[in-house]
Amino acid sequence: MRITAFVMLCAVHVASGAITATLQGSMQGVGSVPSNFVGFSVEVNHVLQYLGESGEMGQYAQVLKNLRDKSGAGPASPTILRWGGNSADRSCYNGGSAMCEYNITSNDIVAYKTFAATTAKQRSVDVAYVVDVNFGMSPDPEKYAVPHVASLTQHALWPFVDSIEIGNEMDLYAKHSNTSHHRNASYSFGDYRVEFGQFATALRSAGMPPKMVRGGTFADSKDAWTIGGLQGYLDQYQDVFRSMSYHNYPISYCKKDSNQTILGHAQAGGVFTHVEHKASFVTQVQQLSALSIPFWIGEGNSASCGGVPNVSNTFMSTLWVLDYLSSLAKVGSGPKGMNFHGGPTGQYTPVAVQNTSMEIRPLYYGLLGFAEFTANEAQWVDVGVAPRTADVTCTDGVMSSGVCCAKMCGVCGGQNCNNEPGGAANCCTGSIRQAGKSCAAGTAPCVMYPDDDYNIDVHAVKDAKAMAYRVLLVSKYDKVVTPQTVRICGVGTSSPATLFRISAPSPHSTYGQGLSYGGQTFDGTTNGVIKGNRTTEPVPIDSGCYQAVVPPMSAAIVTIPYAGH
Repeated sequence: MRITAFVMLCAVHVASGAITATLQGSMQGVGSVPSNFVGFSVEVNHVLQYLGESGEMGQYAQVLKNLRDKSGAGPASPTILRWGGNSADRSCYNGGSAMCEYNITSNDIVAYKTFAATTAKQRSVDVAYVVDVNFGMSPDPEKYAVPHVASLTQHALWPFVDSIEIGNEMDLYAKHSNTSHHRNASYSFGDYRVEFGQFATALRSAGMPPKMVRGGTFADSKDAWTIGGLQGYLDQYQDVFRSMSYHNYPISYCKKDSNQTILGHAQAGGVFTHVEHKASFVTQVQQLSALSIPFWIGEGNSASCGGVPNVSNTFMSTLWVLDYLSSLAKVGSGPKGMNFHGGPTGQYTPVAVQNTSMEIRPLYYGLLGFAEFTANEAQWVDVGVAPRTADVTCTDGVMSSGVCCAKMCGVCGGQNCNNEPGGAANCCTGSIRQAGKSCAAGTAPCVMYPDDDYNIDVHAVKDAKAMAYRVLLVSKYDKVVTPQTVRICGVGTSSPATLFRISAPSPHSTYGQGLSYGGQTFDGTTNGVIKGNRTTEPVPIDSGCYQAVVPPMSAAIVTIPYAGH
C-alpha cells in the first residue's frame, strides 16, 4: 500500500487492458516548458556544503550541468538556486544578533559569487540565486534584512541574483506563534502587506535593483492569503515583483507517521489538484490585474519535514516526480519552474553531500528524465487514451478530501455545497461518498479510493528544434505485475523511433543499488558525471502506431523524429 499511495498521483491514467495513446496536437492555452524549469532550494545554513567553503565545489556544478545539457538551457535561462526556508527567518548577516541561530558572513557571499562566476562558468553552467532574507525575527527591516541585502550590493552579487524573498511562509506565522515567535497569533494578511511594503522600500535603499522581489513564498493557498486579498497585494506591489511563489509538498511527514500520512494522501487524491488550485488562482489574479507575474513553486518536494523514509529516497520518488512535474508544468498558464528543497542529508534530497562526497539520489534521476523529456522548451501535446474508463486525477472535476465533484460545481464540499449548480449529488462530498462510485469506474462525481487499480501514465511533447515527438510512459502502480504495451498513434510519420528506460531492481532501490538511466548510473560517481554507456532500443511500428513495452514500476521515454510535421 505504501508504494501505491505515494505514487498514485497525476496525469492521463490508463486502466488495465489494451492501451492506445493518440497524439492529438498541441495543448491550447499552455506554454512551452522553460528549459530551466527544474531548480533547487537549500536551507541557508547548508549552502556552502554544496558550493564549497570558497565556492569551489565542481561536483555540484556538474550536477547542474547534467540537467542543463539535457534540457538545452542557454545563458538566458540560468538554473535557479534558492537559498532559504525556515532557516532564513533565523539567520543574520555578520552576527546581527545573539538570538540568530545561523550566521551569514561576507565569506558566504564571496563563495556565492565565486561559484556562479567561476566554478559554474568553467563548466558552461549559468546560475541565478534566490536569496531569502530574515523577515520573521523583527518587523523592522533595518535590523536583519537590510544588512543582508547591503552585503549583496557590497560584493557585487546582483548579476547572479534572480530575486529576493522577504521571509518564508508568513501565512504560518500566526499558527506557529508559540514556537517560532515570529509574530503573534493574530497576525493577518493585512499586517503582512504593510510590513512587506516597508521591507521592499528599505531593501531598495540598500541597493536591491527594481522588480527584484519574489513575492508570496506562502506555505498554502487559503483564507485571506489567496484571492480574497491577493489581488490588492499584486496590484499594490506590481512594480516590486519579479515573480510570485507558493510552496508545495503533496503530503506531510511532520508527525513521522508514514502509513497514516501516505494513506491519507492517496485518499485525498494526490497532489495534482492541490497544485492546480495554487496555479489557477494566481493565474486568475494575473488576469484580473492585467499583470504578467511569473508563478513558481518556490519550494517543494515529495513530503514536508524532510521526506518519508524508504519512500522519498527510493526509486518510487523517481517515478513520482516524472509524472508530477509533467502534470504540474501543464497547469493553468504554466508555472515557470520549481525549486526542489533538500539539504545535505534527509530522505527527499536529490543530491546528498558529506564533505566533498556526493550521492546522486533517485529523485535526481527523475529530474534528469523530465529535463530530457521536455528539452528545447518543447510544447505539450494532447494525448487521447483508449480505453479511458477512469478519471483518477479528477481532471474533469473539482477535488476535495478524496472526492471528485462535478466541474459545474466550481467548488467541492463546504457548508453550502448543496446550493451549487448540480446540487448535493454532484457538489457535496458527503453525498458523493454515500453514493460510493469509484473514480476508477467513471468520471465525476466519484470517490478516489486508494485501492483502485490503475496503470500507465502518458505525457507527450513536440520538440521543434530536434524535430521530434517525445512520449513519456510511467508505470508506477504496484498492482501492475506484467509489462504493458502502449500503442502510440496519430504521429503522422513512420520514422524509426527509439526509447530509453529509467529503471531500478526494485521500487525500494536507493543510491548504490543499481538505478539505471538509459543503461547509465550515478552509483559510485565521484565527480557528478554519469557512468556507463547510453543504451536505447528501437520501437517497432505496426499499422501506423508505434508499440512500446513498459515493465511494471519503470519509465520509458520514446523519441519519434518527424520531418516538418
